[in-house]
Amino acid sequence: MTHASVESPLSTRDVILDSAQDFIQSFGYVGFSYRDVAAAIGIRAPTIHYYFPTKADLGRAVAERYGARFRAVRDEACAAASPTKALEIYAQLFRESLANRDRVCLFGMLMAGGKGAPDGVQEAAIAFFDENIDWLAARFDEARAARDADLGSVPPRHAAKMFFAGLEGAMVVANASRRLADFDDAAGALLGMWKRAPL
Repeated sequence: MTHASVESPLSTRDVILDSAQDFIQSFGYVGFSYRDVAAAIGIRAPTIHYYFPTKADLGRAVAERYGARFRAVRDEACAAASPTKALEIYAQLFRESLANRDRVCLFGMLMAGGKGAPDGVQEAAIAFFDENIDWLAARFDEARAARDADLGSVPPRHAAKMFFAGLEGAMVVANASRRLADFDDAAGALLGMWKRAPL
């Protein structure tokens, strides 16, 4: 890994994406403008248009980058984990995002505005949701096969949807209450719901 003192500075494009992501995670897609981003990072709004001609282009780029980064971190963190441990790590990734300046999931904020986000941004959010539910369903299926989880009659994909929705909701509640413990309580209940008691 390159030493921090000799790392290349962030490109203008990356700085714009970072700022736009901060705004979206704080105020949603409709809660900021190019002027807001320009003022936050000290550039002129036309410079943003050079990199991202429309706000939809900017929103889609932020969403795609966030999704790719989350997937890379998740897959690396869970690579050698058992299925049930992978679920714990997954929940921890959500917690870390919340603990980092009270940031909720970018896609949760994007979709909270309903029709406010353009089609391309909504499609990126739905793709993120679907990919994560697929990943979680595979972990639940593996945990059930290994007899580490008791799903009862609940199909793995339904358990995955409940788990994912529960974590997203727990982030919103904890963000609003400013109590990280609220997330911990909800995440712990979600994880404990499926754990098989030791024989």
